[in-house]
Amino acid sequence: MWPQTPEEASRLRDAEDPIRLVDEELPGFIRVPYTDASMKLGGYVKMSIVQSLDQVGSEDRFVVGTIPVTGEEAVAANEASLTTRQSRLNLDVRRRTERGPLRAFIEGDFAGAGGDTFRLRHAYGQFGQLLAGQTWSTFIDTDVVPEDLDFEGLNGRVIVRQPQLRYFPNIGRDLRLAVAIEDPSPDVTGGIGLTEIPDFVASIRRSRWDRLHLRSALLLRQIQAEPDDNAGVEETDTGWALSVSGYVPVPAWSERDKFMFQMNYGEGIGRYINDLASVGGQDAVFDPVTGELKALPAFGGYAAFEHWWSDKMRSTFVLGLTDVDNFDFQPDDAYKRTTRVTANLLYSPIPRLDLGGELLWGERENKDGMTGDAVQLQIAAKYIF
Repeated sequence: MWPQTPEEASRLRDAEDPIRLVDEELPGFIRVPYTDASMKLGGYVKMSIVQSLDQVGSEDRFVVGTIPVTGEEAVAANEASLTTRQSRLNLDVRRRTERGPLRAFIEGDFAGAGGDTFRLRHAYGQFGQLLAGQTWSTFIDTDVVPEDLDFEGLNGRVIVRQPQLRYFPNIGRDLRLAVAIEDPSPDVTGGIGLTEIPDFVASIRRSRWDRLHLRSALLLRQIQAEPDDNAGVEETDTGWALSVSGYVPVPAWSERDKFMFQMNYGEGIGRYINDLASVGGQDAVFDPVTGELKALPAFGGYAAFEHWWSDKMRSTFVLGLTDVDNFDFQPDDAYKRTTRVTANLLYSPIPRLDLGGELLWGERENKDGMTGDAVQLQIAAKYIF
């Protein structure tokens, strides 16, 4: 997501953040003939050139967890990739009722399996302070999103879209609470995850601070799985996680500069942390001796600084980290840690048009201490409509 101005940033966040209840009479909405509903078509077209200078393991994005360590064979060559798969299309429909606003939102991109095929991202309905459907998990802070050209995104950021039922009331003047039950979809190593009990998520944030933002979230889940070598036997472990995120202004050079951060820690939260989800199997692992299912302790987080060189030019510098507390019985090549560092320069000659480049460096470390690193360059052009 590449915001243009504070107003444009607010518009884009509204299109993806169902917590915000916005009146239907917004710029860009048109009345549907012979109905009391209004609708808006949105999205963007994005063209990216991705040049890997080292073996990365992915062709059109920077997945730090797939970087081959010393002695491993690369999955993908270090070659250029030209892609438009990130382009998106969405439809936002709203209407007023005597009991409050009603909203339906649906969005997809062209990053589906098998090539440039259409893929569902969001599909939810919202009535008042109740939401049902697929969208960003309630565990995610959509207000703390550093600008990033890479389609994969930050390795340590919590980022997952899934079906859910959410309730988000205000508490007094300054606080907003959100509670939800969400699709668990356990992702384990050595077995098949079973979906039986929904994940429970709760978050609270300040909603009236003009520029200072702080949010915390809690995740509770029961991870159930059936081992590959013992069909019909179910094993269970408990997962939990805490997340703290926010941003603060840093007006030393520009009033629009800000520092952003997110820290996430817990057990059995692999599928919620971006890089661990991309690698897969990081919620829990089966002990090969006892057959027990054990939730993996993991940390994911990042720190970012956004600087505006002028009204049309800006940069974001990001350091991301993930770390897994491996069990003794895991193999030597088990995922241990990844580090990701990025710097970009974005230019908007006119509103809704972004041109930019980004340099990315990442390193993967396995349980046995073996490491591998890679550098990638991305150039992109994006038109928001």
